[in-house]
Amino acid sequence: MHLRYLNLSWSHIRRLPESTSNLCNLQTLKLIKCLELRSLPENMSNLVNLRHLNISFGTALLKILPFADRRLLDLPKRIRNLINLRDIDTSFSMSLQNILPLAERESYSNSLSRLISTPPGLGKLIHLQTLSNFVVTRRAGCGVEELKTMADLKGSLCISKLENVTCSAKAKEADLKSKHRLHELTLRWSEENVLNLQNEVNEEEVIECLHPNKNIKVIRIENFGGARFPTWMGNGALSNLVSICFINCQKCKPLPPFWKLPLLKDLKIHGIHGLQRIGREFYGDGAVGFPSLETLELKDMPTLEDWPRAEAGDIPCLRELTIWDCPKLINLPNLPCTLATLEIVNCMGFQYFPMLHSIRNLVLGQCDEVILNSLSSFTAMSSLTVSGFTKLRSLPPELLQSLTSLKELKFINCDELNFLAWDQNLSYHSSLEYLEICCCPQFKSLEDEYLPPTLKSLRIVSCLCLTSLPDEMQHLSALQFLEVWNCPQLSKLPEREMPAALQLFWVRRCPALKERCQDEGEDWPKIAHIPNIRIDLEWIQQN
Repeated sequence: MHLRYLNLSWSHIRRLPESTSNLCNLQTLKLIKCLELRSLPENMSNLVNLRHLNISFGTALLKILPFADRRLLDLPKRIRNLINLRDIDTSFSMSLQNILPLAERESYSNSLSRLISTPPGLGKLIHLQTLSNFVVTRRAGCGVEELKTMADLKGSLCISKLENVTCSAKAKEADLKSKHRLHELTLRWSEENVLNLQNEVNEEEVIECLHPNKNIKVIRIENFGGARFPTWMGNGALSNLVSICFINCQKCKPLPPFWKLPLLKDLKIHGIHGLQRIGREFYGDGAVGFPSLETLELKDMPTLEDWPRAEAGDIPCLRELTIWDCPKLINLPNLPCTLATLEIVNCMGFQYFPMLHSIRNLVLGQCDEVILNSLSSFTAMSSLTVSGFTKLRSLPPELLQSLTSLKELKFINCDELNFLAWDQNLSYHSSLEYLEICCCPQFKSLEDEYLPPTLKSLRIVSCLCLTSLPDEMQHLSALQFLEVWNCPQLSKLPEREMPAALQLFWVRRCPALKERCQDEGEDWPKIAHIPNIRIDLEWIQQN
């Protein structure tokens, strides 16, 4: 056969047909999202003209654990004979953004690997241009030095299980410095490696020899067990870096002089457990620190206590700041007027904000309730999320009256929340358009709440004690979307007809309300005018 292109993606195939090995003219083989596929046949080495092999998998997983043991596979040992191969994509990427709770999300945009190990002798594929993952083992022909001959590698490369590199000379032999077409590099040790006290010095020597090329734009280092970062991170050799991410490098300190990188836009530092203070050296002396930085993330720093004042002009382009799991941090430095998005989660020591008039989007999770008293100066804020305040009963008096630009308000996992505003009156809010109350088990009623007429969307999820919606709901003339999920105590709708502008009414896991909202049910006349009505997963009415 003269078949050159074969795409079996999205299939439930467990193994390739034996006849596949006879496709001697095949150039492209795609097996994307074939999760049942555990291995590729050894006789694939007959596909001497194969250039592109894609066995990647990328998705927003709905159930993570059941898939975890099905993503792994082996490449044929004799794949080294496919000397015309240009691309091997074995990446496995997950988006958890809408799956995990707010405080448990992690940044998983970087690809994982579907590979258990890399087959021996991969260095023979000297024409290889794309290799998404290289898994280092201690078997002969599976060391990091196999990368030496792959001079044409481009795009992104992840080298994982680097704890198996026992000699820094082998790391140097990989010659990453000469691979000028690589723009993204991930250096990954296994997670349990961080706890190994014996490899600290060796790992520092290894990472020093994995010096990337000067054109690298994105670098990610995970689970590194050394006590100091490589010198090439701060000596100006990588001046084209745009994005840096450190994950779980627990022993490392101090931080490299990132402020020297003129093009750096995105900096993520997660899991440095020995860092107690971010001092003036973070910004540099006598120069504008971080001239291009737009996004800064600090996560999982249990000993970080102090972040002193910044000088005027430092981080002049900062737009987003995220701080998670820094329970001892008590203050923020002065921040530039460009800052629009701020997210602070699980920082119980933090009790007040500096003046931040530019903030548009604010997320607060698992912090001391006192911090809410300092929000009145955020007059430009359009979105506020309050999550994990277990003792919060309502927002402080007069807070909402000062937030005159607020359009979106969310309460999530606030165990003691009884009502939204202290005076139970949001009607003065001429800008509020979206309101969400999620997983607030003590929230019982909206009956006496005066909601603003500007409200367009109302979403109530898993409020197990909720018994009623606002009596004056009919007057919410702008309301278009109403969702009520998992509120088993809600037994009926308000007495009057639902708002005339309502476009979608979705009720899910509310058994008592479900019966009343069916066609010819007691509440049907109140909702019959709504063009789209969904009860559980069934559309009762759809336009």
